[in-house]
Amino acid sequence: MEISQSKSDQNFPYTSRLLFFAFQILCRILGIAFTLASFVLMVKNKQTMQVFGITFMATYKYSTAFRFFVAVDAVACLLGLLALIFVFLPVQGTVKFIFQFILDLMVTLGMVAGCSAAVAYGWIGKYGNTYTAWAAICNSFGAFCDGAQISIGMAAAGSLLFLISMLYSVINSRKISEDKVRDERQIGNADIEARGVE
Repeated sequence: MEISQSKSDQNFPYTSRLLFFAFQILCRILGIAFTLASFVLMVKNKQTMQVFGITFMATYKYSTAFRFFVAVDAVACLLGLLALIFVFLPVQGTVKFIFQFILDLMVTLGMVAGCSAAVAYGWIGKYGNTYTAWAAICNSFGAFCDGAQISIGMAAAGSLLFLISMLYSVINSRKISEDKVRDERQIGNADIEARGVE
C-alpha cells in the first residue's frame, strides 16, 4: 500500500506541472489574441459624418491617448509573443521564470497605462466635460465610440491574462527556489549522517 501511495505522490507533481504549463500557455495565447484583436479593432475603427457639406472623421489618430493605447497594444503583442517563445526554451532554474516575470510585468503595466489613458479620453468623449465646455461626441460618432469600448475591453481582458501569467511565473520561481533549498538541506543532512556513522 505504501508503494502505490508513493507512486501517486510522484505522479502528482508531474501531472500538476503539466496542467500548470498548459494553463500558462493558454493564458499567454489568449492574452496575445485579445491584445492583437484590440489593436486591429482600434486601428480599423473609423467613422465619418457630414454636417453642412463639411466632413468630420473620428479615428484613433486624432487622440494622443488612443495613439498611446494602440502603441501599447502593439508592444504588448510583441513582448507577449517573446514570453511565449521563452516558455518553450529548455532553460532550467529560476532564470527562465524571472525573465518571464519581467516581460509579463512590462506588458501588464503598459497595458494598464494604455487602458487608463484610453478610458479617460473615452469618458470625455462619451460624457463630455461641463467645466471646460467640452461636448460629448459619442451621440454623433456612436459607432466609433462603441468600437473603442470593445477594443478597450479586449485590452483589459488581455492585461488580466498577462497578470495571471506574471503571478504564475512568481509562484514557479519561488517553488524552484524552495525545492533547491530543500535538496541542499537533504544533501547536508546526508553528509552529517555519513560522518556520524564513520
